[in-house]
Amino acid sequence: MTYKTSRYNIYKKVDDGLLIYNTYSGAFVHISNEILNKIKKVLNNPNISGDLDIKKIFMENKFLVDKNINELERIKEDYYKEKFNEKRLTLMLLVSESCNFSCPYCYINKKNINMSREIYNLILKFISNTDRKNNLKEIRISFFGGEPLLNHNLNILFLKELNKKITDKTKTFSMATNGYLLTKERFSEYLDNELKNFQVTIDGNRETHNSLRYTPTDKDTFKTIFNNLISIKQLDREFNITIRVNFMDGEDEKYIEFINKFKKEFKDDERFIIYFRPIMNYKTTKFNNNIGLCLKKDAEDKRLIYTKKFYNGKRKKELLTKLNFDFLPVKKNYWCEACLKNYYIIGADGMIYKCNIEIGDKKYSIGKITEGKIIYNFDKIYFEDFSPYDNEECRRCIMLPICQGGCVRSSRDSNIKNCPYTLKGIEETMEYYHKISIE
Repeated sequence: MTYKTSRYNIYKKVDDGLLIYNTYSGAFVHISNEILNKIKKVLNNPNISGDLDIKKIFMENKFLVDKNINELERIKEDYYKEKFNEKRLTLMLLVSESCNFSCPYCYINKKNINMSREIYNLILKFISNTDRKNNLKEIRISFFGGEPLLNHNLNILFLKELNKKITDKTKTFSMATNGYLLTKERFSEYLDNELKNFQVTIDGNRETHNSLRYTPTDKDTFKTIFNNLISIKQLDREFNITIRVNFMDGEDEKYIEFINKFKKEFKDDERFIIYFRPIMNYKTTKFNNNIGLCLKKDAEDKRLIYTKKFYNGKRKKELLTKLNFDFLPVKKNYWCEACLKNYYIIGADGMIYKCNIEIGDKKYSIGKITEGKIIYNFDKIYFEDFSPYDNEECRRCIMLPICQGGCVRSSRDSNIKNCPYTLKGIEETMEYYHKISIE
């Protein structure tokens, strides 16, 4: 068998050698100066006789690949296999399109309605019908809003009935909530019904959070949410809570203050993790520009700074994993579920969407659920027609395995290739990843 160097290797020269990261496998390696010349010979001519152990390691990590493999066609095949996978059904349920908050950056068009028992029942029927047709192996359901906890009782009833129907399926249930109503008692009810994955948003320290996320009667929602989390922490049960921190520009000290507070309470509990996302303009009609928007070029630097700040120290091993997942990611078969044939967002009124930025706006609806099936507006399903493999620039790009074309909506609206990663950003993270791994 003959070999070639992978087209998806990224190289970064550093003082103590060479760093290599492969965007297909996610493998990352440091080559010391002592053996650098030997490695260069292998990379420049993989088929010459040389250190077989080194070649074996490089082949296992896809830095070297079989000369006959078409790497582009391999990831293309994975993309289309996932895109048209009929054995998995993924649903995002807008169980409430009301919200007790009114965040200025929110892109959801609130309707002030909760999903009715009738719509829940239509969804149950749709799941059963899809299973009979496709013999589903896996079901993923996320509860979203608005604020999903505003429909708590019907959520629990739905989960009880659903769990009876899908005893033989692999299932994953999750919820994105502002956390204000997430008491320990409600939380336990979801755990009892196999919903164990939660995302809670806290936007920085008490001051920044309360300036963005408040109710008409409570201007200190930070206190309630944080106390809810502390109470939940006392439960001796299995769950995962991801804290999402949306950050503005020019407030670094306040976000660092929050990170230190959060570390003090939760640094020893690996059921709680944290990630950071910039507040940017999603160009929706509801968006309020009178807040500190982040520029894309600054956002990546801030995300890295905040992530390092939280995970350094006792959870350093998690930091390496987090950096590898969030900044040096492994191959994705798709960027966003919206492009998947068997993915649907179901509104509280039964309207169907593909993109969570567009939910609540009927002009973007692709159909409606009725009698356990979807009545489609076929001219609206532009996400299913999207493919990065129709774009020559994407086909040539070294980032394609970790990007898969990026956000379809952004590309559609701007007619510009939307690149979530930059080579500069990847190279800087490679350097930092190497630095902390040897400390």
